[in-house]
Amino acid sequence: MRRAFIIFLAAGAPLAVGLVSGPGRADSPLPPPARQTIWSNNRWFFAITDPKDWTTTIYRATPDGKGIKSWAMLGYLRFAWLADDGEHLVAAPPGWSGLVPLDYDKEHVILYFLARGELLNKVTLGQVIGDLSKLPRTASHYAWGHVVGFDQDGYFAIETVENRAIPI
Repeated sequence: MRRAFIIFLAAGAPLAVGLVSGPGRADSPLPPPARQTIWSNNRWFFAITDPKDWTTTIYRATPDGKGIKSWAMLGYLRFAWLADDGEHLVAAPPGWSGLVPLDYDKEHVILYFLARGELLNKVTLGQVIGDLSKLPRTASHYAWGHVVGFDQDGYFAIETVENRAIPI
């Protein structure tokens, strides 16, 4: 993935691949952190993120299912998406992806872009939502939208609560 921008899509856009649960269910308490496997869309790579040792390890998939370690980083990622190149990850900050706290500001980070564990970029609420006063309130948060994920061309996309597209 050599692109340094994101495709942002309006809430009504027809992308439905890799959706994370939206704000309707997202205001429930989170389950305890658990080890999970995150696959790239092409299934050539997978990441195992583990809260016990606080690591995320990326593997190249092998026919036996074990994988060959490609790289690793410190940190448990509850919500993350792995690019098809196995080098790039997008991660949401701790908490529910798609929601921001009631005391948010426009600098609230909603996504982190990483290359082999190194921070490339942060996306803030103010970069994706034009009018913050329009954010719908949930029981204990405000909703900004949800992640669609990487598309087949390697672009990353989210669906926002506003009706506009923002390439960055």
